[in-house]
Amino acid sequence: MHWAVEQLTAVLAPPASGGDQIDWGRIEEEYGVAFPVDYRSFVETYGGGVMDDCIGIITPPVEGSIYGAILNGAPFGPDLRHPEGYPYCPDPGGILRWGYSSEGDDAYWRCVSEDPDEWTILIWRRHVPSLEETWWSFEGGMVEFLLAIIRDGHPSPFSISSIPSPRSVFTSWRDESWPSPWE
Repeated sequence: MHWAVEQLTAVLAPPASGGDQIDWGRIEEEYGVAFPVDYRSFVETYGGGVMDDCIGIITPPVEGSIYGAILNGAPFGPDLRHPEGYPYCPDPGGILRWGYSSEGDDAYWRCVSEDPDEWTILIWRRHVPSLEETWWSFEGGMVEFLLAIIRDGHPSPFSISSIPSPRSVFTSWRDESWPSPWE
């Protein structure tokens, strides 16, 4: 288990149903994307799911998971850009989405290196006061970012600033209850 995921488990309980098992080598070969070690460890410990019914964490495809959409659009085409100007992975400095909020914010890696463990975090905030930037950056990995805002008291960049909280709860896709369309 990656050191940051081990620390995260002390403040954000992993789901009893466990994480998702991914063939990372096959994913890299098939889609041309290698993922950071902390993210892979997070997925194996927590899986796809949602924190506090607000922040979704997406994964590579997993049978039955609605969160297995991180590779939608892959293999990625060159010259594609986020509406706010950033290129998408694999272009140099491109971004790759790993999460989102219920308020329409998106969480990305900024793929600043061929080594995914050097990728940093960018949050695109849909709802910000008029003088604030829509982009918020964090110079660390995904799990370090989660530790900073859950455990270390750094302000949350998400549109709902109280989420996540020090009492955050993670719900795996296996444990979510979806209403039946026939009820």
